[in-house]
Amino acid sequence: TLLANAPEPTASTRMLFGPAATPERVLAAMRDANEIQFHTHAVVDMGVSDASYLVLSPQPDGRYALTAEAVRYTELRGRPIVERISCGCASMHWMIQP
Repeated sequence: TLLANAPEPTASTRMLFGPAATPERVLAAMRDANEIQFHTHAVVDMGVSDASYLVLSPQPDGRYALTAEAVRYTELRGRPIVERISCGCASMHWMIQP
């Protein structure tokens, strides 16, 4: 199980949070996970699914977004169940409108 920014890990949980939760590290950890939970902020564009992304910690090059495209091109060998746990910030007034 991979949990990004989640509280209270179990013995079988691998957590990535704070500066360690960069897009590159999260994608690498996702490859063999069988369950993935994201406890993150997101930016959502209801008109274009590829414009939406999860907000993670910035990498040295400044990139902080985990996009659907990046996940699409990552082999997920563990065939995970993926959950996005919302903090409620993605309400309509926070979404990007087309």
